[in-house]
Amino acid sequence: RAFNINDFLKRFLKDPRKFRSLQTRTGALISGSQALQLLGRTRWPDSDLDLYIYIYGQTLRQK
Repeated sequence: RAFNINDFLKRFLKDPRKFRSLQTRTGALISGSQALQLLGRTRWPDSDLDLYIYIYGQTLRQK
Protein backbone atom coordinates (compact mmCIF):
# COMPACT_ATOMS: atom_id res chain seq x y z
CA ARG A 1 0.00 0.00 0.00
CA ALA A 2 1.30 3.46 -0.91
CA PHE A 3 1.71 6.09 1.79
CA ASN A 4 -0.37 9.22 1.15
CA ILE A 5 1.15 12.37 2.67
CA ASN A 6 -2.08 14.35 2.14
CA ASP A 7 -4.05 11.86 4.25
CA PHE A 8 -1.29 11.98 6.86
CA LEU A 9 -1.41 15.81 7.08
CA LYS A 10 -5.22 15.98 7.32
CA ARG A 11 -4.84 15.41 11.07
CA PHE A 12 -3.49 18.96 11.32
CA LEU A 13 -4.56 20.82 8.20
CA LYS A 14 -7.83 21.52 6.47
CA ASP A 15 -6.19 21.56 3.01
CA PRO A 16 -2.86 19.68 2.90
CA ARG A 17 -2.32 20.53 -0.79
CA LYS A 18 -2.38 24.27 -0.07
CA PHE A 19 0.02 23.72 2.81
CA ARG A 20 2.40 21.73 0.58
CA SER A 21 2.28 24.52 -2.00
CA LEU A 22 3.16 27.01 0.74
CA GLN A 23 5.99 24.69 1.83
CA THR A 24 7.40 24.78 -1.68
CA ARG A 25 7.28 28.58 -1.86
CA THR A 26 8.79 29.19 1.58
CA GLY A 27 11.10 26.21 2.04
CA ALA A 28 9.26 25.18 5.23
CA LEU A 29 10.22 21.74 6.54
CA ILE A 30 8.26 19.27 8.63
CA SER A 31 10.41 18.21 11.59
CA GLY A 32 10.25 16.35 14.88
CA SER A 33 7.99 13.39 15.48
CA GLN A 34 5.99 13.97 12.28
CA ALA A 35 9.13 13.71 10.16
CA LEU A 36 9.97 10.42 11.89
CA GLN A 37 6.44 9.17 11.32
CA LEU A 38 6.55 10.15 7.64
CA LEU A 39 9.83 8.32 7.12
CA GLY A 40 8.68 5.31 9.15
CA ARG A 41 5.21 5.25 7.56
CA THR A 42 3.55 5.07 10.94
CA ARG A 43 1.29 7.21 13.12
CA TRP A 44 1.66 8.08 16.77
CA PRO A 45 -1.39 9.36 18.64
CA ASP A 46 -1.22 12.78 20.30
CA SER A 47 1.84 13.99 18.39
CA ASP A 48 2.11 17.57 17.18
CA LEU A 49 3.31 19.17 13.94
CA ASP A 50 6.69 20.93 14.13
CA LEU A 51 7.89 23.14 11.29
CA TYR A 52 11.10 24.93 10.43
CA ILE A 53 10.34 28.12 8.51
CA TYR A 54 12.68 30.71 7.06
CA ILE A 55 12.38 34.17 8.61
CA TYR A 56 10.94 35.67 5.43
CA GLY A 57 8.10 33.14 5.64
CA GLN A 58 6.61 35.12 8.54
CA THR A 59 5.27 37.75 6.14
CA LEU A 60 3.03 35.14 4.53
CA ARG A 61 1.19 34.62 7.83
CA GLN A 62 0.29 38.30 8.13
CA LYS A 63 -1.85 38.38 4.95
